Amino acid sequence: MGNGESTPDPALRHNTTAASMKSPMPDQTELEERFARVLASMDLPPDKAKVLRSYDNDKKWDLICDQERVQAKEPPHTYLQKLQGYMEVNTAKKKSSRKMLESTQVLRDIEISLRTNNIEWVKEFLNQENSGLDVLVDYLTFTQIQIVSKDDTFGSMSANSSLRNMVGSSL
Repeated sequence: MGNGESTPDPALRHNTTAASMKSPMPDQTELEERFARVLASMDLPPDKAKVLRSYDNDKKWDLICDQERVQAKEPPHTYLQKLQGYMEVNTAKKKSSRKMLESTQVLRDIEISLRTNNIEWVKEFLNQENSGLDVLVDYLTFTQIQIVSKDDTFGSMSANSSLRNMVGSSL
């Protein structure tokens, strides 16, 4: 009877929870220092950064808190090691659909990470030590070769079967 009115609106409950999780705003100097680090990590064009700098302190603090909550799921080398593992001879011979799904998910995770993580993550992905772009190109080339060789094998078997059938029917 009275339960409907006493249950808080889920949207209000979410806002209250999010607000209570946010730590108190620091003093003006620290706020500006942290905000400058967040802007630098976002690697925005000057016009977009200017718009964000014009925000009031509450909006700046919200942006800082949001950025600090969002952390990279995995460092770049984790994804790259997985892709390199899929190119190893023993793994490549096991052409299971599970491995294919796993490698597809790794590629999706890389795509999302490149789009959503800060510029430092992207730089780490591309740096000389990780060589992320090289690993991606190598993996895609490897996969393409695997697919083409699989198609050629299937095509050859299919052609051989057709040839056998034609020869067999003419004898």
